[in-house]
Amino acid sequence: MKKIVCLLVFIFASSANATLLSFDDLESAGSGNSNHSSYSNQGFQLTTTSAGFASWYQDNSAYNASAALFNNHANGVTRLSAIDGSLFGLTSIDLDTVYANDNGPSPVEFLGYDINGQLVATENITLTSDAWVTLDFSSSFSNIAYVEWTQTTSYHQFDNVLINGSTSVPEPSSVVLLVLALAGVGLSRKRLL
Repeated sequence: MKKIVCLLVFIFASSANATLLSFDDLESAGSGNSNHSSYSNQGFQLTTTSAGFASWYQDNSAYNASAALFNNHANGVTRLSAIDGSLFGLTSIDLDTVYANDNGPSPVEFLGYDINGQLVATENITLTSDAWVTLDFSSSFSNIAYVEWTQTTSYHQFDNVLINGSTSVPEPSSVVLLVLALAGVGLSRKRLL
């Protein structure tokens, strides 16, 4: 019976793997910016339909407290996905206008897609000041295959992307079958002894 209880605890104790993409690995001294065709870290990737991403060096006047990425092309689409193609949940993202004293408006629309490429979630925000804002995503951004958003002409940058890896939750009927099977194994062992 102990083994059955331990197995059930193991099945239900799996928690979501929280991943924070903070772009700290892009921190660099200097006054320019660095360009990136894509970005990968901790099992997730950011790709774009445009020329690529950029991040400010620490001495650049547009640098705003920490390393961040921005799509370096107006109307460029940014895509966030798991490298292995697994489903994930998008919890939050920090956003700011790219240029100091740019008070927007900078509208940003996030689109979440399922494994079949069907749109299943949307979230909108309009940046109206030169300050970091955290956008918390609704639960509809759970178990998605990828998220896309477009760089508007009033550029925005992003940082601290909080992602929850998907956890497979067994259906109740599967759990009941598993418990019955394990109970049957346990009873059959008792009878043999």
